[in-house]
Amino acid sequence: MAPTLLVDDRLLVIRSAVLTRCFPARGQIVVFTADAKNPEGGSSRRRMVKRVAATGGDSILVGDNFLADGVCEPKRVDVPAGGVYVLGDNRRVSRDSREYGCIPSRQ
Repeated sequence: MAPTLLVDDRLLVIRSAVLTRCFPARGQIVVFTADAKNPEGGSSRRRMVKRVAATGGDSILVGDNFLADGVCEPKRVDVPAGGVYVLGDNRRVSRDSREYGCIPSRQ
């Protein structure tokens, strides 16, 4: 999440039950649990910190499909109701919804 969050920065996490009317909204930073693949081939659950780019019912163009000449071909993603599409602020190295897909709001 650099440059927004740096190493040793701290977050105060408020559970969504407290903010049911305004959570999650585009632009907010959220914490969720996702399956992460280990180099050894296994997987584990990891907490991730990302920014909400789109919420249920939204469509978003994501430019992660690069053609041979380095030109980016955007891909359209429709976010299902009850889901969010999250992106890390440091897009080039971020593992986010481009890899994990849409995240259920309840997470």
